[in-house]
Order: sequence, then C-alpha cells, then structure tokens
Amino acid sequence: MPYAVGRNHDYTEEFADRDNCYTENDVHRALLENGYEVRLLGLYADVRPLLDEVREFKPDVIFNLLETFHQVTHWDKNIAALIEIP
Repeated sequence: MPYAVGRNHDYTEEFADRDNCYTENDVHRALLENGYEVRLLGLYADVRPLLDEVREFKPDVIFNLLETFHQVTHWDKNIAALIEIP
C-alpha cells in the first residue's frame, strides 16, 4: 500500500480494485470463510502499528503480503525478520 492507514482501516475500497489488491482480498476472504478471526494491517513507513497489533492481538499466524516498506522494495525482508523475532 503506497500510503499510510490506521490500524482499523476499512479496506472495502482497496479490495474493490481487482487490479491492485486481489491477493490480499483473496487471502482475507479465504481465512474468513474458514472461520478464522482476521486482522488487516497496512504498513507504509512505521513498524509500530505492526508491533502494537502483535502485542495486543497475539496472532497464531501472520500472513506477510508486504512487498515494499516506505516505497523501498528491498526493505520487505526486514519486516519479515521483525515478525520472526520472538
């Protein structure tokens, strides 16, 4: 996502755009259809929302679909590494 949104952002508009968010929408729908509680989080240039969400929600699984961070493509691996830290 090339812009910042809040932790409780409604992704209806983004998911309606089949050209840009189809993977995210498909994963979201599949999880919901299989009875999972899902929290969506878009990161742009601040990792604190991710850290806050993990601390408060304590998810069993995180689907990391991040491709860029602060519009830098090679920083995506840093977010994956951050998620792996216990």
